[in-house]
Parts: sequence; structure tokens; C-alpha cells
Amino acid sequence: MPPAMIIIGAGEAGGCAAVAMREAGWDGPITIIGEERHRPYERPPLSKALLTNGEVPRPRLSAEAERLDALDIRHRPNSRVVQLDRSRHQIRLQSGEVLP
Repeated sequence: MPPAMIIIGAGEAGGCAAVAMREAGWDGPITIIGEERHRPYERPPLSKALLTNGEVPRPRLSAEAERLDALDIRHRPNSRVVQLDRSRHQIRLQSGEVLP
């Protein structure tokens, strides 16, 4: 089995990268780690209309976010990576947890 793959950053790009890895044939574990509580979502473009309208758009989950479970991609929300140990191939989360 291939080693685990961790993607740091659970924004839209992180979600797209995880899905692309699965579609390219990666069959090892994939985990997306992000500080946000949301699954990967599309950030709305800023415009003057947004500023004058006064309405704040709700985050819209990206199409890839809906596929994470089906593709066996784990999402770790509310998690901050504070250290990368390249020699040991590990990361440390703010909680103190260490992941390979």
C-alpha cells in the first residue's frame, strides 16, 4: 500500500488536489487538513456589488467536497499544522498530535 498523503489546506484547491489524486489512481490514504470548520468550498469573488448590497454570501461547497466521502478522502477540520519534520516525514498539529 502506498504511504499516506496529507494535503495541508482545506480550501477549494486542496479539495480539487485530493480528488485529482484519486482520479489519477492514488489508492493510498488521503487526508485534507485545514483550520476552517467547513469542507472545501468556493470563495465568492469580491466586488463592489457585494460591498454595497450588504449581504454576505453563504459558502458554497465545491463539487469536489461532495465527493470526498465517496472517494475515501478524510477531512480534518479545525486543525492547524504547526510543524513539518521532513526528515521523519511527519507533521505536528497544534493539538500535539503527530501524523505521518
